[in-house]
Amino acid sequence: SQEIFGPALPVITWRDVDEALDIVRSIKHPLACYIFSESRTFQRHILDAVRCGGAAINDVVIHASSNRMDFGGVQNSGIGAYHGKVGFDAFTHYKSTMKKSTLIETGIRNPPFNEQKLRLLKLVMPRK
Repeated sequence: SQEIFGPALPVITWRDVDEALDIVRSIKHPLACYIFSESRTFQRHILDAVRCGGAAINDVVIHASSNRMDFGGVQNSGIGAYHGKVGFDAFTHYKSTMKKSTLIETGIRNPPFNEQKLRLLKLVMPRK
């Protein structure tokens, strides 16, 4: 019933896939999901059915060690992601900057506004 932080991996037996999914869903949003199967259909079914922080197929923990993949929880297992570029992005503020040339300026955006300017603006900037 508690999240495990340590070298312990619980093994839970189940009779059919629906029972296994019910067990996983009772944990809400696990930090990780490990799938052991050669069946791509089964793998896809589990990945689609379980909302988790990250997943590994036919291995454990290795997905958290890749700096090319993000890793982090969902809802009660954590918020956000880290590792590699996504970790850098999480703590970086990218400044949005727009640069406009001054070579061509029509004056259509500047007051005073008249009927002709308003008609042109409505053509260029239609309302939704």
